[in-house]
Amino acid sequence: MHKLKQIFDKYCREKRLDISFSSDMPAGYEKANGMYDVTLSTLFLNTELLAEMPEYEQLFYLFHELRHAEQYARPEQLGEAVRRSMSYAIMYDGECFRRAEREWKGCRLEGTEEYFKSLYFGQPYERDANAFAYGRVRELCGDSAELRELAAFWLPESPPAEEEYMRIYDEIDRRTAGAKAKPAPTPTLDHIHITVSNLARAERFYDRLLPLLGYDIALKEHDSVPEHEYEIVEYHHRALSIGLVSPRSAYSGDAPCRRRPGALHHIAFRVCAPSEVDRLFKLVRELPAIIVREPQLYPEYCSDYYAFFFKDSEGTELEIVSLERERYFPV
Repeated sequence: MHKLKQIFDKYCREKRLDISFSSDMPAGYEKANGMYDVTLSTLFLNTELLAEMPEYEQLFYLFHELRHAEQYARPEQLGEAVRRSMSYAIMYDGECFRRAEREWKGCRLEGTEEYFKSLYFGQPYERDANAFAYGRVRELCGDSAELRELAAFWLPESPPAEEEYMRIYDEIDRRTAGAKAKPAPTPTLDHIHITVSNLARAERFYDRLLPLLGYDIALKEHDSVPEHEYEIVEYHHRALSIGLVSPRSAYSGDAPCRRRPGALHHIAFRVCAPSEVDRLFKLVRELPAIIVREPQLYPEYCSDYYAFFFKDSEGTELEIVSLERERYFPV
């Protein structure tokens, strides 16, 4: 998948697209090949799913989503039908949405699943993206019967006429007028899994550290998946679960490097006050932990950013910080 990211970066530089790339598919899109979320300015690509596909198909889905990003970035370059269609989402079950600013308003229309599938696949902005993806992949990989079949798969046999879309859009407008907007998503971490070099040693360390931060050891779980050389110890909390994962045998001797691409740089735990930072520093020092930096102010970050940094038993860097986050980031 490294090549896909390289192509993404190159294309964004050439087209001056200021967007992000993520392989962590949003909730509800776990089985999708990819999607572009204009409200987050992020292109999501299901790299785990695409890994089983031939190169031409991986590239097709990448360029399909890149075209969506470009549609939103430069709507003035599009035809009227494509430009209007970008404000609407039509689902198989008749659930429809209209984008208003950076929020979505929804309604449900009546009709058969077959009808709504044809509307979904035939959306003007989807047809535009499919044609673009086909053209770009043909330039890179050459034309083939498989590529033509893939492009044809994403087009309905009898796409609805442009007039039908205009009628549907007008109906969605009417039904969503005055409707409460679907709020923009709030970023929420659910869990973090850290691969450690020695699972038993790391468990002993986190058994002592995490209760200091509000975790209940009684909620700790152990699991294993032998066919994937995978063992995990997971500490659950309603705010965030933290898992410790054993390494594959091929990497068991590797030392951690937080500056390696894809590596975990550090994890910061926020507490309520500078005095709590000082209190926890005294306790963490006794674990034992490797203290990287003692508690101090970091005005270059924020005027009230007070923190200390330390490493766990496996060399992963951790931080405990106090700051009034809402003061700097009200949204």
